[in-house]
Amino acid sequence: STLLYAYYHFCLKNEKFHQYNRFYLLGALIFSIIIPLIKIPISWHTASALQTQLKTTYLSMGENVVIYLKSGNTFSIQKTVLYIIIFISFIFFLKLLNAAYQIVALKRKFPNEKHDGFTIIQTEHPQAPFSFFSWIFWNKKIPLSTIEGQHILKHEWYHISKKHSVDVLLIEMILCVFWMNPIFYLYRKEIKAIQEFLADQYASKDTDQYEYAELLVVQAIAGKQFPIVTPFFHNQLKRRIMMLTKSNPSKYQYLKKILVLPTIFLVGSLFAFSYQGTLNAQKPRSQKEEKITRTEITLVDYNKTKKTKPPQKKTKKEDKLVLTEITLEEYKEDTTQPIIFTKVEEEAQFPGGPTEWRKFLERNVNAQVAVDNKAPVGTFIANIQFVVDKNGEVSDVKSLNKVGYGIEAEAVRVVKTSGKWIPAKQNKKPVTAYRIQPITFQISN
Repeated sequence: STLLYAYYHFCLKNEKFHQYNRFYLLGALIFSIIIPLIKIPISWHTASALQTQLKTTYLSMGENVVIYLKSGNTFSIQKTVLYIIIFISFIFFLKLLNAAYQIVALKRKFPNEKHDGFTIIQTEHPQAPFSFFSWIFWNKKIPLSTIEGQHILKHEWYHISKKHSVDVLLIEMILCVFWMNPIFYLYRKEIKAIQEFLADQYASKDTDQYEYAELLVVQAIAGKQFPIVTPFFHNQLKRRIMMLTKSNPSKYQYLKKILVLPTIFLVGSLFAFSYQGTLNAQKPRSQKEEKITRTEITLVDYNKTKKTKPPQKKTKKEDKLVLTEITLEEYKEDTTQPIIFTKVEEEAQFPGGPTEWRKFLERNVNAQVAVDNKAPVGTFIANIQFVVDKNGEVSDVKSLNKVGYGIEAEAVRVVKTSGKWIPAKQNKKPVTAYRIQPITFQISN
């Protein structure tokens, strides 16, 4: 929303193509709400090693270490913030309904005059005249038969004929939900201003523009405003007069309109596309067989009764032949990249061993994440791969599979905060090595 509004502010604002600006702002407002909900995956493949070797790999299942976590009625900051946002949105909706109720009550209070396509309500309200859908609330102190009265009537009739109340009501409803976004308030301000520019342009087309501008100045009065109406005495008086008397169109107005397209494409690219890269990490050149030892950590979340038994998982060791060695001859070996071992004499381990690693996960994994993200009953496994270098630093942490419900993101977060590890050893020397850590979230009723 910020990028689209910035383009309007610097390129389109105060230009005389008001109808274009009206639909641009409305479209940009809706687009900025919808685009974060759209995810278009794009994958690409890069080779970090110029010599690619696929080797004979054996996977060995290690001991299944189970950690029991009872979430109960744990305090959730995310839920608390969500409830606060919903409560404030509810308050804004009540205010909007109250404003609509006051307008309907005002219509019932004063006499109505039905005309072709609209109804005039003669009122004593200080903000009148103003329009709301097909109703024109008229101030009794302004005679309809005068030139000034006819100009104002044409102005309000234009609001009705172009459905400007729909624009205003839509914006107010969006603000009830996204009240925390300050840019949306700027959208509302500009859309209301553009509506006035359009109505002024229509009402003054058969008269001298300077006389109409004088009418705006003479009739400009202060008054309490409803948020969902289009009043004649709009507070942006200076801009309205400026737009009335502005004669020369912008030299580059066509270019400004066309440049909207790459701007929208840029915003869509930034927020809609999710990039999924596949990196071919360099494998050790001297090894023909590799073993990846995995210690599986299971996080069990019991929220309700124990009627449903979580699915049982086989933990027996098994060896599987996965790939055979293939060397792609067209690539040359790159010796500038560090060797990352997948099989070592001594595996990298958390300080204190598996027991301390399990305790670390118990303290730091937020099992409530899956529940907060509406995960159904079942077992969800996030396979986290990371690199422990010869100094014990953890890097390149990523999930090898897509789980959803925020599970893999939480698992990656915890591994990233695990601090320094004891590095793997090969020939009694510290080396950089891979490690894969499955973390299982088991949710039961």
